[in-house]
Amino acid sequence: MPSAPYDVIVSGAGPAGSTCAFFLAKAGRSVLLLDRATFPRDKICADNKSWICTDLVKEMGLWNAFQRLPKQEIHAMLFSTPGGHQLRVPLETAKIKRHGPHYDVRRKLFDHMLFKAAKKQRTVRTMEGFSVQGVIREGRRVVGVKGTDGRGNLESFFAAVVVGADGSQSPVARTAGLEPVVPERHASNARAYFKGVVHDAYTVELHYLAGVNPGYFWIFPVDGGVCNVGVGLPTAHVRKNRLDPKKMLLELTNLPQFKGRFAKARRISDIGVWGVTVGSSKKKAVSGEGFVLVGDAANAAVTFAGEGCGPAMRSGKIAAESIDAALRAGDVSARSLHRYDAALWRVIGPENKAMGSLEFLIKNPPLFDFAVKRSAKNPKLAELASKIASDYRHAAQLWEPGTILSMLLG
Repeated sequence: MPSAPYDVIVSGAGPAGSTCAFFLAKAGRSVLLLDRATFPRDKICADNKSWICTDLVKEMGLWNAFQRLPKQEIHAMLFSTPGGHQLRVPLETAKIKRHGPHYDVRRKLFDHMLFKAAKKQRTVRTMEGFSVQGVIREGRRVVGVKGTDGRGNLESFFAAVVVGADGSQSPVARTAGLEPVVPERHASNARAYFKGVVHDAYTVELHYLAGVNPGYFWIFPVDGGVCNVGVGLPTAHVRKNRLDPKKMLLELTNLPQFKGRFAKARRISDIGVWGVTVGSSKKKAVSGEGFVLVGDAANAAVTFAGEGCGPAMRSGKIAAESIDAALRAGDVSARSLHRYDAALWRVIGPENKAMGSLEFLIKNPPLFDFAVKRSAKNPKLAELASKIASDYRHAAQLWEPGTILSMLLG
């Protein structure tokens, strides 16, 4: 095997990969950051950026750059149930004062900002237009990656550690022996940009409609009066009922409750589709001999909340810290890199387990209708909903005796 000229190869320069490369460089590590696209590039997503995301942007010293991006402040979330009940949930005022609001920012702009930040680091080399096909092994250990450049030439690169930040279908994960797709947790999504939708510019909307629930139809305002409009559905539901997410997206805009709001709207982009495996309460391996997985490759997206960017960036930072510790110890074995699994799970485990409570509620429409109807009239329940929007771990309180009593008594 040729000598490894890099400490780390990061395959994928989205939020997870660029953040990981950035923090590795800050630790003095040499990094090769690869991506099959050329930046700036669009990425199909709902575009929401919560405090998980913006806090990391500030930590990376990118707040001024972020402030210059076209974006929309978000101060509330609106939910509707299959039975037609609605609940508008303001974000916690105290948290807005400390951290600012949430924002909706187009991924084309946001990802480019992160990529440029990683590229500026002295020890980071970037290659755009390079498509990673899979990992290279020496025995059981991953020692590099192979792929093709923009001219179709096959090339190989070597490093002490490989990071799979290459999305929900992750070639790194697959060829390293970890399946990135979990069928029962996989969602199929469609998204388009519309201009002229009647909307509240400061509120994101998630509509759990009959025929869509436990997925949802969303309307997220972005910059310049444009809305990110999409639908997310369990892939098993899509396949069982032979649904077309693109077609369903357009059909939903014509439902009676939305038709008037879209009457003067026009679609200003193609309808894009993508799939992603969302996290669960079941712990899953995200590292092995000489490699780790981050972002969508590690199933970091939060179930039902629709948030991927913040959790992806967070996983990238945690991976960078764990990899740096392994390199300092001179040990990049699976046992050593499993410190990343443990560190990541300490953060996302409580969130995923708590969100399981919300997931159960959403999957039972009569109960979901009842809970939302009561929450709209009960300040304590509305306050809990606001807390859940601020910190997913609060979802565990849904089944506490006091919460149930509040629902029953109204």
